[in-house]
Formats: sequence, C-alpha cells, structure tokens
Amino acid sequence: MFYYEKRPWHDKGVALDHPATAKEAIKHGGLDWEVEKVPIVTADGTPIKRRVAIVRKDLPHSDPNRVLGIVYPGFKPLQNKEAVALFDCLVGKGEPVYHTGGYLGNGEVIWLLAELPDKFKILARDDDEVRLFMLFTNSHDGTIAVDIRITAVRVVCWNTLKMALSDRSRFVYKRWHRGDYGSIPQEIEALLERERQRFKSNLGGWHEGFSLRMNFAESWKDFCPTQNRHRSRMNGAAGNMRGGWNG
Repeated sequence: MFYYEKRPWHDKGVALDHPATAKEAIKHGGLDWEVEKVPIVTADGTPIKRRVAIVRKDLPHSDPNRVLGIVYPGFKPLQNKEAVALFDCLVGKGEPVYHTGGYLGNGEVIWLLAELPDKFKILARDDDEVRLFMLFTNSHDGTIAVDIRITAVRVVCWNTLKMALSDRSRFVYKRWHRGDYGSIPQEIEALLERERQRFKSNLGGWHEGFSLRMNFAESWKDFCPTQNRHRSRMNGAAGNMRGGWNG
C-alpha cells in the first residue's frame, strides 16, 4: 500500500510526500497485475462445472498465494488498471488526489482513497473540519461488489475498510461483477447530481462553490450518520486490527 500524510498504525506501506496520481497509485499501491479465471478440477481430474478459480497472472503456478478465490463462471473481473482508470475519471482526472491505496490479503480486495477538494469540506462546530473522501473498493474473490462511496474514514487496513463500508451514507454506489464497467462513471455522475439536488432542496439555496458551514448535528449526521461513532471506535481499533496489507 501507499499513504500520504499520517503514517498508518501498522507502520507499513510506501510513504509519499504528495497525494498520488492514478499512475503513482498503481505503482506504489502494488496494483500492477491482472487476474484471470481458470477451471477447477478434483484430484482425480473431474472438472467442477459451476465454479472457477480467480488467480493472479503475475505469480507462478507454484505460488499458493496465486489463488484469490472461487467464483461462479459468469463472474466478470474488473482489472486493477481499468478500475483505477474508471475511478480517476470521477475524482482525479490525472491530478494527484489519492491519499491511500493498495490491496489487502494477497490481492482479494483492492482500494483507493481520494480526498474530495476543499469545496466538499464541512466545518463542524466552527473549528472542527470534517475531511471527506471518495472511496473505491473492489474484490477479485467476489466477496465485495464494486463499491464507490463518500466517507470520512481514512482507509489503511481491513478494519478501517470495514468501518468505511459500514457507513450508512446516502452516497453509495454498488455494482456486482457482471461486466459492462464502462458505464460506471456516467452512473456515478447521475447519482452525484441527485445528491446535489437533494442538498440544494434541503438547505433551501446552495451556491456552486459547495463550501458549506453546516450544522453538524443535523446535516452531517444525515449525510454520513456513523461519523460520530468512528472517532471513538478508531481510538481502540488498533488492538483489534488484523493484517493483510502489502508492504
């Protein structure tokens, strides 16, 4: 994994002195590899028809870490480079915006975390600024859908990813692995537009800058209701976190 700014609790990953571009995120996040589906057979050579294995193409056949999971034959993998390119169409557009990213386990799950620009920051209680991120998550073993959401959780490991994915944020986009991933940016833009209109309607007038001084107890809790819990949960989370990041 890579990170910008604060060092993760586990003291792993590549430290950057600036947010990463999409190209840098692939390099420093260890995401420059692909997966493929391969048939499964029993020890006596009998083919298993209703399941296939997902394996990393960059690892030798003798490496047990090559197998990432077992999925149904219709599973359509979203390759890492394609995933990063799609996400970058939404938040980066070639600019350095990524604060953390990498893969978990042997590559079963990948993520990228981009900080939203200043205009998306919300001031709570006048002096406490809530930093919002756009999180992209994908799994190669089928356990997590393609997931894009707004969160206040800085993802650096399994547990912080779980915390982010448990957010009951109104802005969550999911797509199961059925292919046709090229339409994701357009679908996300449509979802963002609906959220913009919702905020505009709820606030009774909203300028284009999106720089809002909102009432934390009412507006932010409605947008990302688990934020208050994250701060207390994060304090004791390190002792319960399990490994699975790439160094």
